[in-house]
Amino acid sequence: MLTTLLGFPNVMKIALPDGTITPQLYETLWRTCCCNKTTEGDVPGIEFADSFGDWTKAMMGLKLRDFKEFQRKGRRFMESFTLHCNNRRFFRSEGGRLGWGPDQTREGDMICVMHGASVPFVLRPVGHDRFEVVGDAYVHGIMDGEAMGLEEAEDLDIILV
Repeated sequence: MLTTLLGFPNVMKIALPDGTITPQLYETLWRTCCCNKTTEGDVPGIEFADSFGDWTKAMMGLKLRDFKEFQRKGRRFMESFTLHCNNRRFFRSEGGRLGWGPDQTREGDMICVMHGASVPFVLRPVGHDRFEVVGDAYVHGIMDGEAMGLEEAEDLDIILV
């Protein structure tokens, strides 16, 4: 099941429900907020963490002393975020995983990694063992085959309608 809200300040509420952040959670957050991709499709280096920090200050409405400096520092992250997360909804799974799903994603939807698929999907329960596909998702920690063999993963037979 997923928790979702609209607007960037709500991204922080979802990502940090108790207001506590660790270095590992910070990395998960910034990597999730760009779907762990640069605009060129590469895995971003650690310099994106600083760019994310500057971008976050702007998104949270804090005054920036030097807007040109923000543009220089935050531009790469902002461009990646815009490219990969536009018309997407941020969520946190019951297991604490952060991700982006289709804009139609809502609380109660589920994440599914289907055998043979290259990305996870957001599914909506519509009856006993029946689900409709809402769309594809980015879920940090279960991309590119990372989900295979996880303890939290269940093997289920479902019907897509």
